[in-house]
Amino acid sequence: MSRLFLFAIGGTGARVVKSLTYLLASGVKLRNTTQVIPILMDPHAENKDLKRTRELLSYYQNVRSSLQTPPSSGLFGTDIQTLKRQLPSASISDSFQYELKGVSDEKYENYIGYDSLDEANQALAGLLFSKEQLATKMDIGFVGNPNIGSVVLNQFEESEEFKAFVSTFKKEDKVFIVSSIFGGTGAAGFPIILKNIRGYGGSDAKDVREARIGAISVQPYFDVYSASVQDKVIDNATFISKTKAALGYYQNSLSSREYPKLNALYYLAESFRSPYEYDPGSAGQQNDAHYVEMVAALSVVDFCEHAGEFECELRNGQVVARNPRYSEFGLNTNNPRLSLADFVDKTRQVVGGPLAQMALLSQYLKTRIERDGILGSNSAPWSSKEAPKIGPDFRQTKFYRNLHDFNEGFRLWLTEMNDHDRNIFNKRTFRPFNLATEDLGKFVPGFERTKKNLFGKTVDVEIEMNKGEFDEYLNAESKGKTYVTPEDKFLQLMDSCTAQFLRKEYPQLIA
Repeated sequence: MSRLFLFAIGGTGARVVKSLTYLLASGVKLRNTTQVIPILMDPHAENKDLKRTRELLSYYQNVRSSLQTPPSSGLFGTDIQTLKRQLPSASISDSFQYELKGVSDEKYENYIGYDSLDEANQALAGLLFSKEQLATKMDIGFVGNPNIGSVVLNQFEESEEFKAFVSTFKKEDKVFIVSSIFGGTGAAGFPIILKNIRGYGGSDAKDVREARIGAISVQPYFDVYSASVQDKVIDNATFISKTKAALGYYQNSLSSREYPKLNALYYLAESFRSPYEYDPGSAGQQNDAHYVEMVAALSVVDFCEHAGEFECELRNGQVVARNPRYSEFGLNTNNPRLSLADFVDKTRQVVGGPLAQMALLSQYLKTRIERDGILGSNSAPWSSKEAPKIGPDFRQTKFYRNLHDFNEGFRLWLTEMNDHDRNIFNKRTFRPFNLATEDLGKFVPGFERTKKNLFGKTVDVEIEMNKGEFDEYLNAESKGKTYVTPEDKFLQLMDSCTAQFLRKEYPQLIA
């Protein structure tokens, strides 16, 4: 059993985990990995991106827990669990979020006990932190101030969550850290987590200190703006300078040639930087999904694929990575409007087929099941004739309710990445599927199905879901078979039949 402990720091970390969860639900495979344990780290408790990711992970877990035989591949084929479930005796909550202590409604100056410092130390604090930084309320995050974040996040080493992590970590496990480099929380948290793991000195230190560790450092890919100048705590103009400074630190301290601490480090940036409205208050920050976050999630996939190649060794008393791997991501085009056709073959084959399976399932849920109400009807023999039967009441089960909510999020995720209305702001958009059509021959932009007619003219191939053409796959696959539960039957049929359909109609997407 090889687990992946996934530390996701700040808003970008949460959004990348959201994208990764959709990829895993689609059937993207994490090789050399049997279980994923996400740990979300963000002091901004009201951050809507964080809330959306927590809810999504809960839906995912509930879908799998409703099955008698959860799959090990295909749709929802990856086991995602909380840290608490690795060590039930730990004094931590059974959630995906690590809760920072002492930041709720707390100003930074109170956290460091500024008023109790003597005059000399107050003067030193004044040199290290501006008045605005000292007055920052930390429950909105570290708002572009990694110097604040590095102080507060140092508590992680003494936290019950870190103790639980090191107690349950095994030699065959691995770690991946997701963060941005141009803000406050992620830029501060990444090196601190790495330092705590590599410098761990407990009695069981060897396996933890020599863990295979990968990370992605997401460089600027969006800007923030505010209608009120007074509310603009984060300044876009500092993003590049902060990125340069952080990259210099990473090069000298984390990835030096003599003492590299990371087995794999991934870099990602975007020149088409989308603007999002800055909201540090109780409403919570919520950014539209961005294709960069999906690409960042692919770094986790790549890291797991190469996990067997990574090793550590002791060099002059320090644990270092042997033959570290450094990677960037590239596209086939500079087009601001992307489709699956704009990814290189390997990337498209990793994500294209699985995402298309999930998108087909999504369309079927929205149209044939929820709009047309075919479950248990004569027009859907796969549900009404083959055991166990699936009738209209199936939509009230825990499995279906969570699948429905998960699907609503999936469709919103695709829609936000394809928000062309925001292209006036120079946003690069990603449109892998045409959700507005029921003609499955036109479902994948860039790969529309065509054929030659009797006169040699190229014409479209129509595959109409509303006329039951996809149901034929379900009817044929289920005929003569039995399944242990209606829930298992439903997911197994959808996984098998969406794959069959793609192999026939869109083989370019299949690895």
